[in-house]
Amino acid sequence: MNVLETRTWRIVSFGNTSSADARIYIAVIPDHLHRACQLVLPILEDQRVDHRYAKEPTLLDTYSGADWWAGKAIIADPHPDQWESLVAELDRCLVGQGLEGPAVIAGARPYGGQSGLLFSRREAKAADAAQSGDSRRQRLTQLLGQ
Repeated sequence: MNVLETRTWRIVSFGNTSSADARIYIAVIPDHLHRACQLVLPILEDQRVDHRYAKEPTLLDTYSGADWWAGKAIIADPHPDQWESLVAELDRCLVGQGLEGPAVIAGARPYGGQSGLLFSRREAKAADAAQSGDSRRQRLTQLLGQ
């Protein structure tokens, strides 16, 4: 397991081959970040799923006005073979926990589960990036806090 710590993010990699089409977002409001991490991270680490998460609620607050990032508290990049079972397990662990998240995440589809906190398969939108004036590299640098 490799861990990269930035000022704002913790990025955990097991060296797995994943696909951007299999990406899973767990979206919560800033006040619920730590509880969501308590529930989700043990599952991701047990199943050796590459993931990253905001280290502090203030990060999520900072990006709440950016439609390209708002609400993306935890991001998991499972192997496509893991996707269905992992999404179902994450949804089960989040149901009934009193967590809240945004109704929509730009460029992602809501997963039809019961928690309402899972989004999947981000579809890159070059027009959105051009419209916001940010390149992908600039946004990544901003998100990583460097």
